Formats: sequence, C-alpha cells, structure tokens
Amino acid sequence: MDTAVLNPEIILKDFVNKLRQEIEEEKINNSTVEKWGKPIWTNLIIESFGKLGNEFGFKVYSSSHEGEYLLDLIWESKDGETGGLLLGLESEWEGTEAVSYDFYKLIYTKCELKVLIYGSTSDEKSKEFIDKFKEDLSWFNKHLQGEQYLFIDITDYPPYKMIAYKFTIPNNFIIDKDGIDFCKLGEFDWDEVNKNYVKIS
Repeated sequence: MDTAVLNPEIILKDFVNKLRQEIEEEKINNSTVEKWGKPIWTNLIIESFGKLGNEFGFKVYSSSHEGEYLLDLIWESKDGETGGLLLGLESEWEGTEAVSYDFYKLIYTKCELKVLIYGSTSDEKSKEFIDKFKEDLSWFNKHLQGEQYLFIDITDYPPYKMIAYKFTIPNNFIIDKDGIDFCKLGEFDWDEVNKNYVKIS
C-alpha cells in the first residue's frame, strides 16, 4: 500500500483522468449532458474517488462503496496494525454557508489529505469561497502540521472550468490567516464539443 500517492498533485491528476472516464461512461447512458444535475455530478465524483481508492489499495467508504461513514467519502488503510483515515472528501454544491459547514467536517477530521469539492457561480463567488476557507482555517486551533488540503472548484458559470488549489498546514494548532496562501495546481477547461474536461494550465 503506497501512501505516497496521497499527494495533492498526484490525486488531482488521477482524479481528473478518472472523472473523464466516468463522464464518458455517463454519456453513453445519458446523452443529455446539458441537463445533468448536481446528483449526477456528485455520483461522478464519488465513483471517481472510490475507484481510485480501490486501485491504490485502500478501503473505501461512501454511498456506493461499503456505505457512507463520517464524510461523503473516506479512504482507510487496510493495514490492520496502523489503520486510520488517509483521505477524507466532502462535496457540496449550495451556497457559501453550506460549503463552509461541510468544510468544518474536514477541518475536524484527522487524515493526511482532505478534499473539498464545490461549485462557484461567478468569479466573485469563487473569491468569496477562498476567503471563507481561509477564515475557517484560521479559526480552528487544533491543526496538525503537514495535513494537506485539496480544493476543487467545479464552476457553474461560463466559461466552465475546474480549478484546483492546495494548502499544507504549516504548524501545529493555530495558523495566521495572513499566512494562508493557497497554491493553484491547475485549471481544466470544459470542452463543449466533446462534453468533457481538458487541461489548459
């Protein structure tokens, strides 16, 4: 079991590849991509992360893998001696407060990599989310140095994109809001012709 894969860059790359495959499969079963609602996108994300976790040799808990436990999806070590959560994921498509509520679940959860997937509806809303995440992180006083966060914004406004950021907790306990700097990992453009994502930066 290789926990080195619990790296935001690796997880993002593998997730996008898996998501593209899941989208292609969904298109075969449902050709009206324009009418896909939030439940389908939630399922696509959970399936993508679930299959990745299984491929990496982790035990997966979600609505479609062993049943949901604690969060929308978690990866657990299969090592009987150490155990523990390795990755926790929450996805939320409503407003800032609803997303922040789910983000608190991740903040309180102790695991190596925490993934939050959400959808902004404008450039202003995208910035509002980031500012709120920084505020939430600076409020908490029991951080553990080295914990990593991966934020994935699946935008719901043209030009449609997927934008990813990472942040690593720099020290134990309290962190200064002014010192919280999210690193942008990349953008993926929605290809309207092929109805799928392509990497653009």
